[in-house]
Amino acid sequence: MVFANNTRNKQNLRKRTALPEPGDTCKDTEHKIHRALLSSAGTWEVAPSDKSVKQLLVTLKLLHSEDDPRERVFDAMKQYAQRKQLAGMKTYNGYAWQINHHCRQCSRLDADRRDVIESASPV
Repeated sequence: MVFANNTRNKQNLRKRTALPEPGDTCKDTEHKIHRALLSSAGTWEVAPSDKSVKQLLVTLKLLHSEDDPRERVFDAMKQYAQRKQLAGMKTYNGYAWQINHHCRQCSRLDADRRDVIESASPV
């Protein structure tokens, strides 16, 4: 779902009527995205940066340094999400996206951003 929620990817998936919908299974979602990727010469966004998340976690003293190992950053992101009562994610990129999204919502700098696409089944 991280991939589908990046702005450019969401636009490309919408144009190809391939956005995941509530009730889609993991396989349905995987099939839609796979089909869109194979049928397109468009450009797609890569995973979100974790730089601002690392900075936040250091500021909150959940990390010692932005250079901490990825496993430690992953654990710190889980702690942050738990403290903020954010939904649990399965992947590092999922937490990076979720924390970035949460911070944008809190700062209200992203008021015109479209709704998040969610899946009824974990992806």
